[in-house]
Amino acid sequence: MGKEKAIEILRKHFKALYDYAGMEWTDGDDEDLEQLVEELEEIIEEKTNFPESKNVL
Repeated sequence: MGKEKAIEILRKHFKALYDYAGMEWTDGDDEDLEQLVEELEEIIEEKTNFPESKNVL
């Protein structure tokens, strides 16, 4: 799964949570989500010793 696909899937789920809570999704939330995925990518790489090219994110 590519990084963009991970962002797409997470965005769908987070938007559903925001809707449930009566909150509005903003561009800032998109930026935060992208940063979160980048941080997760780094953690996965560190924990698995996978090179970035083979990382699941």
